[in-house]
Amino acid sequence: MTNNPRIIIGIILAVLIIAIAGAVFVLPRLIGEVVITINQPAADGMVIEAVSDTLFEATVWDTRYGTNNGEGIKEVHLELYALPEDPRQNDAAEPVFVQLEQMIAFCLFGGVTCTPMGEAEGSIMLPDGDYVLRVRAVSRRGDETTDWVYREFTLVTGTTE
Repeated sequence: MTNNPRIIIGIILAVLIIAIAGAVFVLPRLIGEVVITINQPAADGMVIEAVSDTLFEATVWDTRYGTNNGEGIKEVHLELYALPEDPRQNDAAEPVFVQLEQMIAFCLFGGVTCTPMGEAEGSIMLPDGDYVLRVRAVSRRGDETTDWVYREFTLVTGTTE
C-alpha cells in the first residue's frame, strides 16, 4: 500500500468534517447561555397602578444546566433606579433599591417568595414616578456574569413616600 497524499488528505478532511459536525451538537451545550426574563413589570413602558403588582420578579437559568428557574445560577442582582437616574446613560447613577438573590425566587422585594413593595422586611414604598429595573445573573459555571437586562415602567399607585 502506498502513501498517496490524496488519500491521506481525504481521510484527514473526512475526520475533520465528522469532528466539526459532531461539535455542532456539543458546542451549544458547552457554551450555553444564561436566560433572563423579567416577569414583573411584564413589558417595557408598563404602567403599574396597584401596589400588589410590584412584585418585580425575574426568571433566570443557565441552559447548560436545564430550563427551570434557578438552574445553574449562582446569584441574581436586581437594581431599581428612579428616572432621571438612568444606568443605561450614566454609570454613576445611584439605585434607590438593590437586592442580591442567591436562591429562587429572584425578586427585588421578599425572599423565598416575592412580595409587593413595602410588605417584606427591609422593603420600601416607592413614590409614584418613572423607574428602571435592571437585572443580571452570575452563572455557577466559571462565575460568568451576564449583561444587564432592563425594564422601564411607571408607578402610579398613589404612594407619595
